[in-house]
Amino acid sequence: MVHPARHRHRRPIEERPSAIRFRFYGGTQDPKESFPVRTGGHMVGSVYLGLLFYIGFGGFVLWSSIRDMRELWREGYPLYCEQDLH
Repeated sequence: MVHPARHRHRRPIEERPSAIRFRFYGGTQDPKESFPVRTGGHMVGSVYLGLLFYIGFGGFVLWSSIRDMRELWREGYPLYCEQDLH
C-alpha cells in the first residue's frame, strides 16, 4: 500500500501525461486537409523476417521444453523437487 502522504504533492490529472488521458481526452489530431496522407502499402521485408524469427524462435523454445519434459516423464524422473513439496 502506498503511504497517503506520497499523493499529497501529485499534479492534477489534467497536467499528468498518461495513456488513459491520451485516449480519453482526445490526444490525437487529424492532419490538415492539404497534407498528403499515404494509405495502403505494405510492410518492409525485414519486418516479416523479424516476426518470423520472433514467433518461430518462441515456438521452437516452447516445443523443445515440452519435448524434454515429456521425455523426462517417460523415463520416470519427477518433474518437481521432493523438497519443494514439504
